[in-house]
Order: sequence, then structure tokens, then C-alpha cells
Amino acid sequence: MGWFSSLNSSLSSSFAKVREDTSLIFRWITWLKARGDSQQNKLSQLDDAKARLESSIAVLQHNNALLKSNHNHMMDYMRLVHKEVVGLHSELHEKPVEAPAASEHILPPISSEGLTEAENVFLSHLYHAPKPLSYGEISKSLNLNYGTIKNRLNRVRAKGIDIRFLVDETGERRFYLPDTVKIRLSGR
Repeated sequence: MGWFSSLNSSLSSSFAKVREDTSLIFRWITWLKARGDSQQNKLSQLDDAKARLESSIAVLQHNNALLKSNHNHMMDYMRLVHKEVVGLHSELHEKPVEAPAASEHILPPISSEGLTEAENVFLSHLYHAPKPLSYGEISKSLNLNYGTIKNRLNRVRAKGIDIRFLVDETGERRFYLPDTVKIRLSGR
């Protein structure tokens, strides 16, 4: 019986190892399945996020197209308004000017001739401003730096245009054209 007992012991030991290996393989398969399910869940979440992003992109593209269309309409409208303003301005200045009474004091007209286009833009900005403007406000609206604004201001003044300033409550200089200068510039 010695060999039978030895065989029985060897078989029992082999089956125990097979059971242990099978158990390990089963745990490995279970872990891989759980890992696969987790990856599948993440992939599903990414697909959902991608679909939401694609939807958002489509909405943004649609809004962008609407904005471009509105911008083009506004530019067309602005061109039309500009054309009308130029026409009205031309009509206004084509009317004959009556000779002033002898007692009226007439200021010589200031010609913006001799000014560069940039200086004319600067002067026009001050002319049409509803209130005195600071360096910062002029800089922001003309999209120029402080030094360029100061330079243009000094060059226009040097060419005989009376640009004045006042100091506001914060101590900041605010520039304006006096009404007499505006009248002379308009040719009235």
C-alpha cells in the first residue's frame, strides 16, 4: 500500500495546486473584467462629453455665423449713414453764406490744412467729444499709447490750434477745443 498512499498523496497535492491555480486564474479574470467594465464606463463618459462638446461647438458656430451676419448688416448700415451724413454736410456747406453785419467780429477761419491725417483724426476726436477728454480716454478710443497722444497734442498746438485743458477733481488733465475754435474749424 505504500505506493498507493504515495500516489494518493501526489494526486491530492497536484489537485490542490490545480485548485489554487484555478482560484488565482478566476481572481485574475474577475479583476480583468472589473477593470474592463471600469474602462468601458470611462469610455462611455468620454463619449457623452464628446457629444456635449460637439453640440456646444455647433451652437457656437451658429452664433458666430449670426454675429458675422449682424456685423455685416451693421457695417452696411454704417456705410449708408456715413453717406447720408456726408451728403448732409455737403448740402450744409454748399449753401451761400450771408455776409455778416459790419458790427460783427469775424474770427479768421482755422484751416486744418497743414495737419497730417493722424493729426486731423486727433483734432476731429476732440472736436466731436461731448466733454473734455483725458489722455487715457483719448488713448483708449484712438487705440494709441500715451506718448503718441501727447506728441500729437503738442504738434497740433504748434500748428496754431488752441487746445485747452482743465484739471478735474482727481488732478487729471482733460483736453477740449473752445467753442470759438470749433466754430472756426467748422467754417461757420
